[in-house]
Amino acid sequence: MNTLPARERKITIVEEVGLRRHLVIGKHSGAHAIHHKFEELGINLVEEDCEKILTEIRKIVVETKVSPSDDELIKIAEKLR
Repeated sequence: MNTLPARERKITIVEEVGLRRHLVIGKHSGAHAIHHKFEELGINLVEEDCEKILTEIRKIVVETKVSPSDDELIKIAEKLR
């Protein structure tokens, strides 16, 4: 593999190339990640809500082997709140 020396490498910021960062929620996510993701979605959660939602998300991900979409996350939050 041909790699460039450190002095010739350039850090690429995803926003500079038209992409957007996103947080994938899965079975290894923690309460802080849940809280942050829901803030991105415009929903403020208290710590108790984060723990309830996290438990539900972990069950779903283990069963389906797929990370939930933003719409699914919102539905989970509405159901458990």
